[in-house]
Amino acid sequence: MRKEQKMDVWSVARVVHAALREYESLTHGDDNPPWDELSDEIRWAYIHGVLNVNERADITPEELHENWVENKLRHGWTYGLVKNFLTKTHPCLVPYEELSTVEKGKAILFIAVAKTLLRML
Repeated sequence: MRKEQKMDVWSVARVVHAALREYESLTHGDDNPPWDELSDEIRWAYIHGVLNVNERADITPEELHENWVENKLRHGWTYGLVKNFLTKTHPCLVPYEELSTVEKGKAILFIAVAKTLLRML
């Protein structure tokens, strides 16, 4: 029998990434890299999002998205029609209300998974 391990913020971010990766695969056909292949910048963006959810239990999907956009822009990302990790372009660098329902679902899923796992810390 495996010993139960305590979750930490890093682990929560990793599970959130896995959930969003699967969601994007099912909704977009995207094949995003697994956690271990992400750049440190992208991993820290997930951790930053988890910390936002942890600090603000009432955070809305709109606020989470705004924080994500600010973080991306700070790291040199710009709007582009296609998500590209090399050129740092992303089609979701728009106001929340301009996102499709599927894209809005990512923020909702992020918050739900993060809140659930953060209760275990």
